[in-house]
Amino acid sequence: MSLLINGEKRVAPTEQNIVNAVKDLNSGTFEFIILEHPSCPEFFMQTTGQNDDFQLEYKDGESDKDHYYALETVTSQELIKALVAYKNEDEQFKQLFTWDSLWKPQYKKNKNGEFEKIPPSEQKSSKGCMSVLLVIMTVIASVFFMTMF
Repeated sequence: MSLLINGEKRVAPTEQNIVNAVKDLNSGTFEFIILEHPSCPEFFMQTTGQNDDFQLEYKDGESDKDHYYALETVTSQELIKALVAYKNEDEQFKQLFTWDSLWKPQYKKNKNGEFEKIPPSEQKSSKGCMSVLLVIMTVIASVFFMTMF
């Protein structure tokens, strides 16, 4: 695994480096962090945000159908716990949040601002509707990965 910071700086994903990167992300020093498998760029966890208000995504396969995001806003402590678990290939990170698919969302906010399950008959593919952040971060990571070799 490697820890990619702002698409420029690659460091070993030690627990201390993860803590430091999240601290710098939280303060606004960095814009995003990607924790990736060096041999398989289709497997990664990425995050952006600051002031204990983070968005978190992970991808665990080659298909867009294998891309998920946390519905909840993530704090820095939760983010550290998720990144360390992911680095250790501990599936526990999946239990920390409610995840939804970028491919075919299964949740929506109700009138009270709470997440509720979308009935299967109303679920539609969101292919092509990925966030601008996701596209930018994926392109940066891909370009950086290709320049490494």
